[in-house]
Amino acid sequence: MRFLKRIIYAGVLLGIIIGVALLIGSVSKNTNPTCNDGRKNQGEVRADCGGPCRPCGAANQITIAERGVFPHQEIGKTSFYIAFNNPSGDYWVKSFKYKLHVYDRYNTKIDSIGGMSSLPPAAITDRGLIPGTARAIIMAANITPIDAARIDLEITDEDWESVSTYADPRLSVGNARFSEDDGKVTVTGTVKNNSMETAEDATVGIVFRDDAGKAIGASMSAVGDIPSLSARNFEIFWRSEGGVLPSADKTEIFTEKKW
Repeated sequence: MRFLKRIIYAGVLLGIIIGVALLIGSVSKNTNPTCNDGRKNQGEVRADCGGPCRPCGAANQITIAERGVFPHQEIGKTSFYIAFNNPSGDYWVKSFKYKLHVYDRYNTKIDSIGGMSSLPPAAITDRGLIPGTARAIIMAANITPIDAARIDLEITDEDWESVSTYADPRLSVGNARFSEDDGKVTVTGTVKNNSMETAEDATVGIVFRDDAGKAIGASMSAVGDIPSLSARNFEIFWRSEGGVLPSADKTEIFTEKKW
């Protein structure tokens, strides 16, 4: 009987020792987080910085490269154009949400329009016509030009990851052709999916620029799902305001999609 009690006491003591060891390990893990896993977690402000990790530098934040509000007086619409930029060469933004708030001349918010996108590292966005820069163009049919006095942009849910995990989306625009008839500009071409995955909800956006490179208008068109190694045609219409026509050499064409 005494021997049995000793075995029971020994078992209880061993259980207590194991429990304490697991608790210490858990506390140690929580108080010594990894700050080099390339992900935003454990209370970090951005991937591997902020919170329990090193302070976040200016390079690890989404910036606005360009913005524009383009009225279409004849049809009573307003186009909103935002160009996002990632200045970091060490991290990319796998996904983020953006919301555009539109205010009238009385500073009253009249609409909020948003979406989701991603941003490659700076080494990619610095190429040529900045093909990797995420572009958000929102056609607001219910907002007349006179009502869109001011816009504010809100960015949330940033998912930063190490540059080593970046995969080029491999959407390319080809066979672009410009034509103009009495101020109406038509752009046609193809969007090709060069990857092995389907590109969902693909869209084509255009920022029309004059000979000096100044943005004078913006438009977009939905392309739809593009299967792997396939292409789809697109057609975009835009009417010049004030008689200023865009330069085919300066105008930028870009793509957005979900995967």
